[in-house]
This record gives sequence, C-alpha cells and structure tokens, in this order.
Amino acid sequence: MKAKAYEPRTLTAERGRTRSIIGFHYPLGLTSILMASTFAVVSFGLAQTPDPALALAAFAIAQSVTNFFVSPLFSVRNLLIAVGTNEDSMANAIRVVFWVAIGLFVWLLVVSFTRVGHIIFIDLFGAPIELFGDILAVVRLCLSLPVIYSFRAWAQAILILKRQTPYLILAMGMRLLVMLPLAIVLPGFEMLSSPAVGAIIWIVGLSVEAVICCLCAVWSRADIGGRGVLGKVDSLGDCARFLAPLALHGFLGSLTFPAINAGLARTLNPEISLAAFQLAWSLAFFFVAFVQPNISQTVLVFLENRQWWESLRRVAIKITVVTSVALLLFVFTGLARIVLVSLMNVSDDLVGPAILVLLISVPITFFAGVGDLWAGAALHERKTLMLVFAKIADVVGVVLTAFVLSWIIPSWDAAIAPAALLIGVALNYLVLRRLVNPVVKNLMP
Repeated sequence: MKAKAYEPRTLTAERGRTRSIIGFHYPLGLTSILMASTFAVVSFGLAQTPDPALALAAFAIAQSVTNFFVSPLFSVRNLLIAVGTNEDSMANAIRVVFWVAIGLFVWLLVVSFTRVGHIIFIDLFGAPIELFGDILAVVRLCLSLPVIYSFRAWAQAILILKRQTPYLILAMGMRLLVMLPLAIVLPGFEMLSSPAVGAIIWIVGLSVEAVICCLCAVWSRADIGGRGVLGKVDSLGDCARFLAPLALHGFLGSLTFPAINAGLARTLNPEISLAAFQLAWSLAFFFVAFVQPNISQTVLVFLENRQWWESLRRVAIKITVVTSVALLLFVFTGLARIVLVSLMNVSDDLVGPAILVLLISVPITFFAGVGDLWAGAALHERKTLMLVFAKIADVVGVVLTAFVLSWIIPSWDAAIAPAALLIGVALNYLVLRRLVNPVVKNLMP
C-alpha cells in the first residue's frame, strides 16, 4: 500500500518537472528562431541598396570576421548563469566580462584604424581590395558590439535565472519590429554606403534587444537580493577559468564553416554546391537553433540532482526528436520545395541539391540536440574544458570529412557539407557523453 501511495506523488513530481522544463525551453527556442529571421531582414535591406552584390559581400566579410573577434562574449551568458545564484560570484563574473569587453574594444580599434585591418581582411582573409573601405566602415560601426553583447548577456542571464524566458521573446520581437522599417527606409539614404546600411540595421536591432532585456532584467531583480551568502563565492580567477575554455570553444567552432566551404570549392560543381548549401542551411538552421544551445541553457538552470537530470534527459530527447521529425516533414510534405521555389525564388538547378542538404540535416538536428544536453551538464558542473575536447573532435571530424569526401567523391557536391557536419556533431555528442557521464553519475539522488 505504501508503494502505491508513493507512485502518484512521484508521477505528479515528474509531471511538474516536465511542465517546468518545457515551459522554460520553448520561449528560448522561439527566441532563437526569431533571431535566425533577423539575418533575412538584414539581407533584404542590403538587397535594396544601389549595389546589392557589393553590399552583401562587404557586409558578410566584415560581420563574420568581427563576430569571430568578439566571440568570447558569446560565452559570457553561460558564465553569468552558472555563477548567478550567488551575488558575490556574479559581481566577480561581471568584472571579468568588463575586462574582456574592454580588451575586445581596443582590438577592434586597432583593426579599424591601423594597418592591422589591411593585413587581416586583405592579406589573411583574401577580401577584394576594392571592398576594403566598405569593410572598414562596417567594422568601425561594430565598435559598439562589445558593450551591446556584454549588457545583453547580463540581462539575458538574469531573465534566464529568474525563469522569465518569455521576456526574451518580447525583446527579440521588438528587435525585429525595429529592423523591418530600417531595412525598407535606409537603402534610400544616399549618404550611407551600401554595406553600412546592413551594419546599422544589425546593430540598431541588437541595441534595441539589449535595452529591452536590460529593462526587464532590472525590473525582475527586485526579489533577487539576499542570495550572496549562498554557496561558494567564485573568485575572479574562477570566473576566468570557467570562461577561457568557452572562448576557445567558440574560436574552434568558427573554423567549421570555412572548412566546409573550402571542401565544397573542390567539388565537381563548386558554385552550385556552395549556393545550395547556404540556401538549405539557412532553412535547416531554424530547426537546429530551436534545440541548440537552448537545451544546454535549460539544463544549466534546472539541474539540481539525479531526478532532475532524468527529467531533463527525457524531455530533451523528446524535444529533439519532435524537432527532427518536423524538419523531416518539412522536406517530405513538399513545403521545403515551396519555400525554396515560391518564396526564395531559387533556380531549378539548386532546388534538388538544397533538398538533399535539408534531408541530411535531419540527423544533424538530432545529434545537435542530444549533444547539447550533455553540454549543459558539463556547464553546470563547471567542466568547461570537456566542451573544448568535444569541439576539437567535432572540428577535426568536419575538416577531415569535408576534404576526404571532396577528394574521393567530388560528385557528391553539396551533400558533402551536411555529411561533414553530421560527422562533427555525432563526434561531439559521443565525446561529451563519454566525458560527462561519470560526472552525472555522481549527482545527488
């Protein structure tokens, strides 16, 4: 009789945990989907400029390289969430973020106003010399990024810790509402260079999102006080040691797509391969972004003991399976073809390869989701170096697969890209599971 009395309470607790996890995750996933759509808004604005090809090329080069430089700030939200249950630790983490942001701002200044910029963009990345002036104009507008990314990360960490993720949707929605009219109006201003139009749309949108997040975070911090005495205080050194592997993880991740593009350039039809992959991945990314990195953020916030881990694992696998099936249905129902042909106006020679890329992206979505589950456990237990080892396996797998397949079977064309990504995310998942599993087993019952 006692066992029977215990089962309903256990089932009720499990349902409560499941509801909490799903209610927290879905706003995060929807926010990522909205964020993915902001890139389309910027591209739309650039396409309306007098010289869209130049604008798209210069902006793409400047944005990708600048984001590479400031990528350490993409990881600070995880740091702030990990230490955020202790006010003293949070204060030390903010100090670390401040000095990182200052260092990156100084570096962008050097790139913008010295010959270092020429060395990086022309000599190293091979940008056309005629685009150099426009690239520098975008980079100079990006000097505000360290400040924007830092404040946004702090505010988002507070909202995530408070489990008020719907505010993130509000902020992202306001970002889109501001960017859309800018994309329509700014191309008509002759005083602005074409690439600068994209930079202004992008940065103003980011700024609006950061301000809305900060306002919501300040309002929600009203009842956060008094937690500074809980737990061990993380020193400045502790925070730096947590962040450093994450920064390296971000740098390693930035090598993936250049390696894939280099492999595609060696196929039988490089132009079609590159274009088909870019088009297809822009659609597949909506599905991947729903699970990664949002599952790890959910684990980071909710993981308390082994019971919570089991609940998180079950929900994360279900969410990942549903998302993967949704992508599969997107392909097999013909909706993907409709989007490519009717909405994106893709030529017939690109539709077939793009559909194949989307199909291979289904298992990529699955492995990205389950891998992110274990990444969240590593973050929670402060084992950030494990993420680096897994990412090394990921990048090595992508690079070797892309180059070997393009050498042995160049006729695979665009399919080589998702095949390389699939090998990478699968290795990332396997390494993380192997490294993190002993840590999870030591969680309190």
